[in-house]
Amino acid sequence: MPENKPWDARLAYRLIYPLRNTFVTPNHLTWLRLLFGVFACLLLARGEYLWVNLGAACFAFSNFLDHTDGELARFKGKMSKFGHYLELIADAVLNILLFIGIGHRLDAK
Repeated sequence: MPENKPWDARLAYRLIYPLRNTFVTPNHLTWLRLLFGVFACLLLARGEYLWVNLGAACFAFSNFLDHTDGELARFKGKMSKFGHYLELIADAVLNILLFIGIGHRLDAK
């Protein structure tokens, strides 16, 4: 693991290392990221203090999971065109939903 990587990429590598000999694929982690991100956007749309903070934490965790799928793909040598497009779509969907979730509550006030 090169030390010139950002701290979050190094942490992601350490966390995916136990997954090296399991059935878990990088696409599983991308779907998990998408699930946490959608959940985060729903919480943000609620607008109350507790839900917004939980939503922000879920979104931060979702963004951290974005590192894990790439690290696992490189580690297992399972990089694929489908996985690349899945990640791009997940990024786009979550960015759109983030603004919709935040804007929904702002519009309701």
